[in-house]
Amino acid sequence: MLRMTFRYAEHTLRLNVERALLFGMRIDFSPFGWDWLDIGLNRTAQWSGDGRPGDLDTFWHLLVGEDNRVNGVTFENEPGNQLAGVDYRLKIEDWRIAQYGQVVGEDEETYLPDANMILFGIEHWGELRDWNASWRIYYEWADTRAGHLLADPDSGHRRNRAYNIAYNHSIYREGYRYKGRSIGHAIDGDGLMRSLGAFIVKDNGDLYGLKFRSYAINRDGLGPNSVSIDPLEGKSIEFFGESNLPIFQSSDLRIRLGLHYIDETNIRTGKDSDDFGGSLSISKQL
Repeated sequence: MLRMTFRYAEHTLRLNVERALLFGMRIDFSPFGWDWLDIGLNRTAQWSGDGRPGDLDTFWHLLVGEDNRVNGVTFENEPGNQLAGVDYRLKIEDWRIAQYGQVVGEDEETYLPDANMILFGIEHWGELRDWNASWRIYYEWADTRAGHLLADPDSGHRRNRAYNIAYNHSIYREGYRYKGRSIGHAIDGDGLMRSLGAFIVKDNGDLYGLKFRSYAINRDGLGPNSVSIDPLEGKSIEFFGESNLPIFQSSDLRIRLGLHYIDETNIRTGKDSDDFGGSLSISKQL
């Protein structure tokens, strides 16, 4: 048995190439009816826009992956800026453990993603019956340097393909970024993040969580990055909670509290900085 979903999205983005389009599709399936394994295939592409070809023929070349500058593809007719990848989640229900991962390629080599970014994680969950709640803990590691799993790392220009590649492009110069934020991972390209977190969710919807992160941002400090133009290394801890706030006999008034502490070093200047802050919000469903 094969379970599959297909999603398609296309949005207009205002990048340096005005009125560029973002195309995306994703296929999710469980092979052979294995409910303990989920696999996802995804592709996105920036294409068209002012001064760029946007006809059906161009879209077809983009769809079949003919966008490297070989075999007649030039700067003038290059279809777009693509990302493609595969992700999976492997679940052992009896042990309440799941392991997941993702590989996303900035380029294509022999019809497979190349110059890859990678992410791996593991999670464990259970119940707190006295609290009418469930809990979940996880550890996740992500590296957005596009130099992993190169098909042939010693060949030609691919030898040094690592930094300043992820989410960037020679035509769509702002890359996979929109309104100052990365469309991909929150740390943008050339980053490394390790995360450890725990959550408790009660049956009534109350939520409590704790996260610890260790990270490096824009590691070589040369490429564009939506988080920082300088290389940064740091650690952070965050607590948040969300609960109903019964006022005036209202059960849909909710309060959310967040606290965080960040300790960070600018590798270029050697300057250390820290920050402690919090947030409080109250919302009501209409």
